[in-house]
Amino acid sequence: MNYQQIYPIEPLRKYIRYFWTLEDDSLNFTEKTFKIMSDGLPGLIFQENKKAFLDKGNKKLPQLFLYGQTTRYTEHKAVQPFRNIGIYFQPTALKSIFGIDANELTNQHIDINELTKTNIIDQLLNTTTTAEQRIKLLSLFLSF
Repeated sequence: MNYQQIYPIEPLRKYIRYFWTLEDDSLNFTEKTFKIMSDGLPGLIFQENKKAFLDKGNKKLPQLFLYGQTTRYTEHKAVQPFRNIGIYFQPTALKSIFGIDANELTNQHIDINELTKTNIIDQLLNTTTTAEQRIKLLSLFLSF
C-alpha cells in the first residue's frame, strides 16, 4: 500500500491543505478496513475503481464525492484493489469553492454530480494514470 501527500499550487493553498494519494493494486489484494479519525477537515475523494470502497453500512461510495467535517470516527472498507486521490480542504473552503456551508455536510458525503454539472470524472478516468496529471485536473476544476 502506498500513501503520498502533495501540496497544492500557491493560488489554491488558501483553500486546500494538501492532496493525497492512496493505492493498493497488489496481485494478492485482501479486504482492508480503514478507521478514519475525526479531524474536522472537509475533503474530496476520487476513486479510480468505483467498486473498491464501501462505507460502514456496506454501501458503495460515489466515484467522486465531497465530504464534510466529521465529529466521530467512521470506517470504510476496501473490497477490491484501488487508487484514490483525495483533497483535504481548509475548514472554510466548502463555502468558497462550492457555496456550501460546512455544517450542511457534517458527517455526510455527496456525489459531486449532485453539486455541479461537470465531466470531471470522465476527464480523470481518461487521463493517463499518473497522480500528478489527475491532481492538475482537480486543481483546474477547483480554480476559479
